Amino acid sequence: ALSVFTAFQITPRYTASARMMVHPEKQMGGMSGLGALGGMGGSVQGLLQSVRSQIYGEIEVLRSHRLIEKVVLKLGLTNDPEFNKALQSGIFSSLSEVGPFAWFMELFGPTDENAPTTAPKAGSHELRRVVELFRERMEVRPPCISNVVNIAFNSGNPEKAAKIANVLTEFYIADHMDRKFQSNVQV
Repeated sequence: ALSVFTAFQITPRYTASARMMVHPEKQMGGMSGLGALGGMGGSVQGLLQSVRSQIYGEIEVLRSHRLIEKVVLKLGLTNDPEFNKALQSGIFSSLSEVGPFAWFMELFGPTDENAPTTAPKAGSHELRRVVELFRERMEVRPPCISNVVNIAFNSGNPEKAAKIANVLTEFYIADHMDRKFQSNVQV
């Protein structure tokens, strides 16, 4: 009976995914694909290694503190108790992650009317903690054969998980375009 009660009290977790195609930059003096292959002395393996390296580089940009911090600030996640444990107070706050106590927290959990409503400054300790929790709930999987990267995010709220995955993708695209523009300006 206790296990049935506990099973019904487990807080559900939702994972939302977004897929994004990563385009490797042009190779060998503006050539890509087979044109670049000829410029590399015909090394298919060299071309594939270069493309894979670029895709992994873009995955690291997706996982970067800088990009995640932008998403956290845009969505106000520093003011969200799911991400900012400092907004949870009381003895039961540490138990709120444990299934059987989630219902209790929802009904009787403390509310902190003095919780901060403004975003912390960039680089603050509080913001770094939220970014690290964000990173723990995010998964960026490299492609097996294609150049389509899967971005997944885990949250207790399905709409929040989807919004975060989509905003992260949008911010990455904007960042990628900005980096591309900056490199063209420098040339």
